[in-house]
Amino acid sequence: MDILLHYCGNHINFYEGELESLLKMINIETRSYSIIIDETDRKNPFIILKLYRNYDNNCRNKHFQVVKWILSRSVLIKCAYEVIAQAEKEVELLKQLKLSLKDDNKLSMFNNPCDFCVDVFAVGHRISQCDKVRHIESLNFLPMNGKVNLLNPGIRYSWIEYYNTNNICKQLYFCV
Repeated sequence: MDILLHYCGNHINFYEGELESLLKMINIETRSYSIIIDETDRKNPFIILKLYRNYDNNCRNKHFQVVKWILSRSVLIKCAYEVIAQAEKEVELLKQLKLSLKDDNKLSMFNNPCDFCVDVFAVGHRISQCDKVRHIESLNFLPMNGKVNLLNPGIRYSWIEYYNTNNICKQLYFCV
């Protein structure tokens, strides 16, 4: 399970240290996770925490409990998302999303009959309303069964774009 951690502030040098300390506090072994940081872009506010599965049915719930605990203790993490797909280009992201529908665990995230909302936002850049609508419309192949509820959705999908200081889109994420 890949968790996208969105950090706040400019305390980049402390992101990894804080996360490792929190994982040690709850006795998560270093072989059961990995931390992915973009070393080429030190202004990137995102870190991916990979939590490895043990193939038991309660593993996903245990991972969510770990992430909730980390969020409750962290000073620097703004929010966390479960990554469904990630890519550098929009076409690649959509292709990965289509591939993810073959995974029963990820497919169940879309077959849920509860109300939903799709947020589109960027970090380091402003997205026009037209582009936001275009991104949402490009997701028409996803089997979302519930009604759209912008105020109080049961599940919130997020299309996240990260732009570096040169205004170049470096990474796209589709998350829950």
